[in-house]
Amino acid sequence: MSNEISASEKQRVLDLRSRFWNQLSKRIQTVTANSPLDDALPNCLNFRIPDIDSVDLRSALPKIAMSTGSACNSSDQNPSHVLMAIGLDGAMARSSIRVGFGRFTTTEEIDEAAGMIAKAVQRLQSS
Repeated sequence: MSNEISASEKQRVLDLRSRFWNQLSKRIQTVTANSPLDDALPNCLNFRIPDIDSVDLRSALPKIAMSTGSACNSSDQNPSHVLMAIGLDGAMARSSIRVGFGRFTTTEEIDEAAGMIAKAVQRLQSS
């Protein structure tokens, strides 16, 4: 069995990521992608929301699998060295979240996650 992803599966995951990004960016005007969307892995999206601490956002959404650090060192509480290397400052890196999309991710989960994140951001901004 090959570990390679088929072209159709790659496109499906890319479509999921695009759907998620489109919904998120419509609901959260200040959200910014940390990498070019047309030149990134299809199964991952790293984004930031100014003035929202990613640890607080992750804590507010325990049912959504997302990470605040780099994939290679998820237990480190320091800002991601990868995000710092691409030019983000500490505050930008600390407001960043990484979400993954995979073979078993559904469009319903994408829609629900985007809505839940937008609502949590509203709550955090108003507190």
